[in-house]
Amino acid sequence: MATGPMLAGVGTDEDKQKLALDTEWCQIKIKQIEQQASKNTKEQSMLKQHKAVWMKELSHLTNLEKETLQMLTCTHGMLWKWRMLATYMMTLKPMGLG
Repeated sequence: MATGPMLAGVGTDEDKQKLALDTEWCQIKIKQIEQQASKNTKEQSMLKQHKAVWMKELSHLTNLEKETLQMLTCTHGMLWKWRMLATYMMTLKPMGLG
């Protein structure tokens, strides 16, 4: 870049040419940054979509786990009742009531 303030009509042609090149370089860098930001935005959008899919899967698995636990609890309760009934029936047999 130019080392001092550039006023209209002041400075050598070399200084003006360097300033033009520096300006062009800055514009190129800005465009590169914008392209990278656009790429990052697309990647973030894709990551958000992937996260949403995995969150939905996690929710499904959590619900499935709850349902399975409820079924196991119900089954355990039914088995307990059958065992109690069988024990009760076994106590009636010696009395000749079963």
